[in-house]
Amino acid sequence: MYKKNMKFTAVLIMLSILLSGCNAGIKQAAASKVSSSSPIEATIHYLTSDECDGRLIGTAGNKKAQEYVVKKFEEYLIKPFNGSYYHPYSQEVINLKENILELKLDDSKKDSKNLEYGKDYIERSLSRCKLELPLHIGNDINEDCILVTEDIIDPNIKNDKVKAALVVSEKLLRGSISPNRLGSKCVFSITPKVYEQLKKADKAYLSLDYSIDEITENNVAGVLEGHNSNKAVVIMAHIDHVGSIGNTIWRGAVDNGSGVALMMDMVNKLAQYAKSNKLGCDIVFCAVNGEETFLNGSRAFAEEIYNRYGEVTNINIDCVGEKGKDAVYVDADIQSSESENLAKYLSEHFKQSGFKSEVASGKYTSDHYSFSVGINVTTGYNFDLIHTVDDTADKLDTGFMEKISDALTKFVTEYIDKELENEPDQISRIIKEEKERLDFGQYKFVEADGELLYIHNGNFKGSLEEANKLLGSDDLSFIPAELNGLPLKEISINAFKSKFVDTPPANQHEPGKVYNHKNILSQFNNMSICYYGESKLSEISVDKYLTGIMPDMDWYKNQVENKISNAQTIGINNKRYYIIKPEMKGEFHILAYIDKHPQRIYFYRIAGTDLEKVINDKSLLSAYINDNHMEDLIDNISKWLNQQ
Repeated sequence: MYKKNMKFTAVLIMLSILLSGCNAGIKQAAASKVSSSSPIEATIHYLTSDECDGRLIGTAGNKKAQEYVVKKFEEYLIKPFNGSYYHPYSQEVINLKENILELKLDDSKKDSKNLEYGKDYIERSLSRCKLELPLHIGNDINEDCILVTEDIIDPNIKNDKVKAALVVSEKLLRGSISPNRLGSKCVFSITPKVYEQLKKADKAYLSLDYSIDEITENNVAGVLEGHNSNKAVVIMAHIDHVGSIGNTIWRGAVDNGSGVALMMDMVNKLAQYAKSNKLGCDIVFCAVNGEETFLNGSRAFAEEIYNRYGEVTNINIDCVGEKGKDAVYVDADIQSSESENLAKYLSEHFKQSGFKSEVASGKYTSDHYSFSVGINVTTGYNFDLIHTVDDTADKLDTGFMEKISDALTKFVTEYIDKELENEPDQISRIIKEEKERLDFGQYKFVEADGELLYIHNGNFKGSLEEANKLLGSDDLSFIPAELNGLPLKEISINAFKSKFVDTPPANQHEPGKVYNHKNILSQFNNMSICYYGESKLSEISVDKYLTGIMPDMDWYKNQVENKISNAQTIGINNKRYYIIKPEMKGEFHILAYIDKHPQRIYFYRIAGTDLEKVINDKSLLSAYINDNHMEDLIDNISKWLNQQ
């Protein structure tokens, strides 16, 4: 692990409070004692130890965890992937340089008591500031202040006179120290005990500064080689967590020591299996970093893996085996039919193996979203536990984890053995290879296994200039070059309705000949417009549904009506929007709008860093919509699509 212009050490933040009779002594959180009688228990015991120190990226503890995985790979005779176990990538982190909060009483009798960062309070949102202001509890804010509130969605936090906020939380949840945590104001979580103490205080001094530094971190990967070297099953679990502050360690047993432990148990079992059985394809194992900083590591590793293999299937493991959980969920990206089919296949396998199981598409975001075909195996995310100091090894049912490992290992062997049967995967390989030879808007028919396969390329991703060039006009000139100060980076267009509607008749085409769709955009499915820069992003997406087509209406009911059924609605100008809450960690709120036409329905989704800051305040949200001319953009997209 290498660092550039940075010393990433635990940051000691002193919170001095001048109160009478305040006792702020807190015992050090201790590592849970667990036996190491099984490989799973041994891995959990080490990853949650003082030595690994919470496994925060950029720290010695994270490097110790990497070295542990490498040692096990070597022990199980797993080859280095692409010549090395360590696969470096770069990412940004926040280095806190100054963070001081001092509270004062007007009372002449004062005792100084230090409250401890990480035990009494912790950051939620970071912003550079230097403030000396009165504390305020309640409404009727008439002067600049630091707000103290019991509600994280308190609308007063958005008040211009509120320069920072302290929010009561039963448990202190620690997030990643990454640029994604930057906001327009400093917001800290405080314990209920501190809240009671703050009621006696009058004024606060707050100073915070940081730098954004680039570090080089590692994913750790090994491989079991198989028959088909063009295909790989990637079994993955994120090894990073959120680290420590002083003597307090966020040990991350469930999140995600459990996933790494289960993966390493599978490494051992599959290595033993490979000694006496031929593998149908390569199996790559990866302890990935940077999940807590919004999938940085898996995105980098996905790029590397796609350069090596033509076909990749990702099986991710995140948060498995928490005590009291008795079901196994399999998450898949709802926009990937291949992923959803794989999730159904695995969930059924779990049921046949005696587990309660169900597909939970779109509910449990993790590193599998970095792959075109990927699923996540989990027993659920308990947000009252993960990212708290209570997430320790004693919260895991290792016996249940071993059963999951056995079932998942069996599934992998059965899945890759199908490669040896050749025929189904041979057809998939033909489709993939032939599609790669086609440009956007082209199609052909190819003979395989006695039938003609319809193959076409309806996927485009590139710049606005490339999109206009592809379309042969300036049709998309209504798309702004920047949004809220962020530059336009990428446009994605998917147009593949001909797979289901108005498929060209095979008997009117010459096999192997390449044809151009006369109007590829008539097959439009969806488009995404992405703006990003300086660790911020905004995205506008639109899906098209044809009212007279049953598959489209089934998708509309499942993917749109179900999403908005319990959503809050808000009227801005002449449009009614839906506010869809995030279902899992790492997601943004979605501001949705439905534009209905006689034969078409357009479903718009707006999300991003800046929108997240205003989503709970109607006046600020309205200003965001109006200042960015969002309604004009929506109307222009609908007009453009209606012309296709």
